Amino acid sequence: MLAVLCVLGCALWGRHAAGAASDSDVSLLPIAADRARALAPLLRGSDLVLVESQPSGSLKQITLLTLVAARPETVREVASRAERYPDFIRQLKGSQVSRSDDGSLEHAFQIDLGIVRFDVRNRIAELPASPDPARSGAESADSSEPREPGSDVRPLELIDPEPAPGGSRRLRLDFYAAGGGTVLSVCAYSSLAASPEPVRRLLAVTPLFQHGIVAASTLSFALLIKRQAEALTGSPGVVLPASGPADYEPLLLRGPVALLRGRDGRLRDISVVLRSSASREVLLDAARQASRWPETMPILASSQELIGAEEQSMVDLRVTLPFLAFHSRYAVHTLGYGVDLLAVAGELLGSRLRFDIQAAPATSEADSAPTSRLILRGQHSFDRASLRLRQLYRSEPLWEYGVNFSLYFILAQGLRRLAEGSAATGSSR
Repeated sequence: MLAVLCVLGCALWGRHAAGAASDSDVSLLPIAADRARALAPLLRGSDLVLVESQPSGSLKQITLLTLVAARPETVREVASRAERYPDFIRQLKGSQVSRSDDGSLEHAFQIDLGIVRFDVRNRIAELPASPDPARSGAESADSSEPREPGSDVRPLELIDPEPAPGGSRRLRLDFYAAGGGTVLSVCAYSSLAASPEPVRRLLAVTPLFQHGIVAASTLSFALLIKRQAEALTGSPGVVLPASGPADYEPLLLRGPVALLRGRDGRLRDISVVLRSSASREVLLDAARQASRWPETMPILASSQELIGAEEQSMVDLRVTLPFLAFHSRYAVHTLGYGVDLLAVAGELLGSRLRFDIQAAPATSEADSAPTSRLILRGQHSFDRASLRLRQLYRSEPLWEYGVNFSLYFILAQGLRRLAEGSAATGSSR
């Protein structure tokens, strides 16, 4: 329990040392207001996470979009009133807020994990409003005129005012009006280079856990703000945009996109969507060759293909991580360009994992590469295989979103790497 909370909490609140750019070098790029608002119909049933990486593969930023049944000014009030964080963030204690000469807020507090607690300091500052094409050109982006209730409000930034040398932690929150509600956008970056031992153990498995850990912490923080804002508003009376599809293809050009669907405060399932330079046929072969998955999916200790009763294709999966270990057997079904896995034995009995491969639309006339779209959809209750996760979810059920995202993201990235590596090997022969 302690190890898991350290891993997830330090990404958002902890201090990190060498191995990353300084805070002044980290620039977060939010999704444009009009594009975020256009996604509101999709966000009625899903939260969206965009993962961006540097050319080296290290984390560039995480962006979360969620639709809140409360006005922008209410959501911003919850996010900016740091002295009230202990009301809805259970592990946060001893909140002290003071105002700096430049008008920003200094927020000192403790994260109390029961056995251990650590001190944290944040600076919360108001940022200039970004230009919004959806608004009239007569309205300046930094206008000081009073805004109508329910309109966009100025973004907020949270940073460590005294970062360790080479360390960095930064969040940006934007509040976009959508109907009577708000599309809350949270951009985040955190360096984990010199983090506590539990984090280093995960990063030793795969550096992709940096993406997962930062996303997990960002998801939990944003969804706690959402829950509190809706509780203050009384969400049944808020009129939101109608539910429906929305085009997120432009986001896929920046990086993988995850759609997280919940029900009654618990996660139901996740889809991770990404583009690949491999053809649909090569991706399908990679999805069917489960025995090769550990080559590029380091969270898998083993993956063995078997033949069950009535010639049923099976795969035996073992996962061993610092906070999670399980062994389950899956029945494998292939239909067209889809591979479906259903757990028929083991700790995760009844869980599902599915890979779907589609042709990706060309992004321009010059885009002639044979790109495909890989969709991984998963439905797992990993806490059934982990006492630590059960304890964590009892403390705060929203952590489940981040834990599942981390694992599915690594699986999807691994399958893409396997396919693109196979394609490169084949083309060089």
